[in-house]
Amino acid sequence: MVISISIILFGMMPIAFSHDEDTTTATIPLDESFYCMRSDVEVHLLYMEVGNHQKGNTYTTTPLDRVKWVRLFYRYENHGDHDEQGYIQPEFYDEWGNKYTLNEGTYTGESVKPGAMSSLKFVEIPIPKDSNIVKMRFVQGFNYIDFDVPMVVSPTPTPEPTITPTAIVSATKTAGSTGGSCLPLLPFAILGTLGLAGLAFRKGIAKK
Repeated sequence: MVISISIILFGMMPIAFSHDEDTTTATIPLDESFYCMRSDVEVHLLYMEVGNHQKGNTYTTTPLDRVKWVRLFYRYENHGDHDEQGYIQPEFYDEWGNKYTLNEGTYTGESVKPGAMSSLKFVEIPIPKDSNIVKMRFVQGFNYIDFDVPMVVSPTPTPEPTITPTAIVSATKTAGSTGGSCLPLLPFAILGTLGLAGLAFRKGIAKK
């Protein structure tokens, strides 16, 4: 039986199966709240996300490689004794005073039962990659309430795992041999091959 043994050294590429959305999203805790106008529904502003990929159905005419996505997560809580509708009309402002609003037709309302909390909701807007949202304004009729947003730098990807070059040993067998991994037995195969070669060499000398 002829056994061909080759040792191949190569460098494997970094593992990159995780999506950028998972490694480049910054979370900003807010922990703010306010009441809807003339209502017992309280709006809980939970946190904000800033990332390179969208999660909702928001559209933008700006090329996607030039924007990042800001998401506001919130809940409604009804402190009253009958069903009430919660809603928000947010505006977002960057450090240069530019205003960003939701796409026309975006629906933020939800009916909330008395003493209950709504499901987790979010709204999403695209902004230029070199901008940061520093203020939120919630409009209610002719009134509004402002909340400052802690500054966050553009999200930076976390280092992805890499694998150092590894010695991979492959064995080529003749047809009819059984399958299975032969790597654990490599040292014995090499020693056995060397031993057979030495034995054959000695037998050749003996015949002479």
